[in-house]
Parts: sequence; C-alpha cells; structure tokens
Amino acid sequence: MDVNIQFFLSLGGVLISVLGLLFAYFKYMASQARRIGKLEDAASERSKDIDEVKKKLDQIIAGDEEKGERLKALEVKMELFWNAVQGSVIRMLKHPTAPRRDELLDKLTDKSITINELEELKDLLKCDVSKKRDSLAAAIVVARIDQLLYDGHRVISRNLVQK
Repeated sequence: MDVNIQFFLSLGGVLISVLGLLFAYFKYMASQARRIGKLEDAASERSKDIDEVKKKLDQIIAGDEEKGERLKALEVKMELFWNAVQGSVIRMLKHPTAPRRDELLDKLTDKSITINELEELKDLLKCDVSKKRDSLAAAIVVARIDQLLYDGHRVISRNLVQK
C-alpha cells in the first residue's frame, strides 16, 4: 500500500505540475492576445489618422492646382497689361540727357537685355522715382524689371536672358 500512496502522491504532483505549466502557458497566451488586441486597436486608430492625413493632402493638392491655375491666369493678365503699356511708358521715360538709360530701355523693348543690364536699368530708374521725375512710369518699369529678375532665366521672345 505504501507504493500505491507514493504512486498517487507522485501522480498528483505531476498532475499539479502539468496543470501549473498549462496555467502559466495559457496565462501567457492570454496576455499576448490582449497585447495583440491593443495593437490592432492602435493600428486601426493610426489607419484612421493616416486616412485623414491622406484626405487633407488630397485637399491641399487640389487647392495647389487651383492656385496654380489662378497664378497662371494672373501671369497672363500681367503680361497683357505690360504689353499694353510698355510702349507708352518707355517713351515717357526717354530723355536725350540719359543715353545709357535710353539704350537699356530700347534693349528692354527689343527683349535683348541681360540680367546685369536689367539690374543697371533698375538702379537708374530708382533714381528717377526718388527724384519724382516720371515716377509712375519708372515705378511701372521697375516692377516689370523685378518680375523679370524674379523669373530669372526665362525666355523672353526666344532670347534667353543671360546671367
């Protein structure tokens, strides 16, 4: 009978150990399942955030396209304005006492002026604006020069404006 008691005690000990291992294993698996559930929830929220960001980027891109179209229209209008007033404004600025300025204005009209010459003409015209001599015409041409300088290396009637 001693053997039976020891056998049952041993069997009980093994059974308790196995149950302890199974409990530890399933406890670990349950904690992992909770962590995975939390990660899935977080990923779902992040996915919603990403979708919102994508929507906002699409709106921004659509707005940029609209702004680009509006800027193109504005450029066309400014070009039309300049073409309408260019001859009159430049004639108003020409004086026999300023041959270099007249030469640069002619080059601007012919669209053969370089960037360095644009900067020189701008400086000469700024003096006219400060002296209040034909200041409106000079201010208009200075604005046009600023636009040309800002555009940099644009093609002006098939002649490349040089640096």
